[in-house]
Amino acid sequence: VVISLFAGGGYGQIEPSPSLPSSVTIPSAHILSGYGNAHLGMRADYVLKNGFHVGGELTLQFMFPTFLFNADFSLLFGYQL
Repeated sequence: VVISLFAGGGYGQIEPSPSLPSSVTIPSAHILSGYGNAHLGMRADYVLKNGFHVGGELTLQFMFPTFLFNADFSLLFGYQL
């Protein structure tokens, strides 16, 4: 079992908007995030047998000065040489 923690920061902007059919012509509501971000997370991997492994990763991202929070979870399957 391998467990790791990570933290970091960055610069960028995201603008999520709701999914709408292409036939809709009215403006949609959206959120514009700030230019700075900080993120932290955890990853865990478990080797099953002969290099095959499974794992998961959780990343929390905080955008500022215009606040926006995002959480991502990934499930991983793989083979390590």
